[in-house]
Amino acid sequence: MTEVTKEALNEAKKKRRCAKSSVAKAGNGLDYLLKNERPIPEVEEPLANLEDLYKKLVEKHDEYIQLVDGDEEFATEEEWIEDCQQRFTQIRIRTKDYLKVKSQDQFEN
Repeated sequence: MTEVTKEALNEAKKKRRCAKSSVAKAGNGLDYLLKNERPIPEVEEPLANLEDLYKKLVEKHDEYIQLVDGDEEFATEEEWIEDCQQRFTQIRIRTKDYLKVKSQDQFEN
């Protein structure tokens, strides 16, 4: 691997790591809102933000994975993004369920 390729790989990995950190922070914030049973408008915007951040994470992952050489390393990195996807999907489902229940409660009242 050339020095330029190593540098590009490391830079792409850093960008991906930062994107993952942003997704994790947004997910934690959203989780806090759910635990404290905040109103619908307070939850909808952070959910949309989380979805946008996750899309950016996938983009950064795709940019990084293009630089990865070797099937083994590729498989490892795909497991990494699958873990991220699972965590994102869990908080997204929990949030959607929360919003559904919360809107039904408001309708009934």
